[in-house]
Amino acid sequence: MVVVIAGVCLAAVAVVIAFSLRIGGDESDVVVDQSVPTVEPSHVCASGAVPVDGNTCGDEDAPVKIVEYSNYQCPWCGRFARETARDIEREYIATGKVQLEFRNVAAEGQASGLAAEAAECANEQGRFWAYHDMLYENQQNLSEGALKGFAGELGLDREAFDECLDSDKYIDVIRQQREEAAEAGIEGTPSFLVNGELVRGYLSFEDFRPIIERALAKAQEEEAEATPEASEPTPSTEEAPGP
Repeated sequence: MVVVIAGVCLAAVAVVIAFSLRIGGDESDVVVDQSVPTVEPSHVCASGAVPVDGNTCGDEDAPVKIVEYSNYQCPWCGRFARETARDIEREYIATGKVQLEFRNVAAEGQASGLAAEAAECANEQGRFWAYHDMLYENQQNLSEGALKGFAGELGLDREAFDECLDSDKYIDVIRQQREEAAEAGIEGTPSFLVNGELVRGYLSFEDFRPIIERALAKAQEEEAEATPEASEPTPSTEEAPGP
């Protein structure tokens, strides 16, 4: 199933194109857990409140895996990061229901490519998600000077960060991520794989929630089917004592 949503940037280029709204499935039978934990700061992945491994945030045993394909210059990606992702982090990642992996779809020679490299340099110092958030909160200025300044604001080792960024050591990594996105059929950003289901374009939390809930329900069904039923107790063959 492919979910197509209006609001997407062409892959590696900050050009907005529209898709018709089409969310598959009947949402009437989706039961949503309304309990939302309080986690501060609101940037759950950047706060250290949940397990983080580089560009992956959340419990590795989470039943729903979301792979996000994004671009730091794409305005719809920025809106998703600043709005929808906050609620997903708070309601689903903080509760162990979702794990999120971020993948770049960036172009070499453009600000998005340099920003993607900078995020990898921040990752060397264990601050990928904090830097990721900083980039999306400052999309209007992704110059090299600004990228180095963000590292200073986050308290990173500036000398190590600057040396990393100046060396272009992650150009091949960014190129590989872009090629892998193309192989996965990603044509625009943001795009998502939700337990393998392709979702294209920006979604509000209200639109993304039923997709996650369906994935959770399906994961629970599959787990129940894979769990063998408890065997019935074997009647005892011992004879009852006589009178």
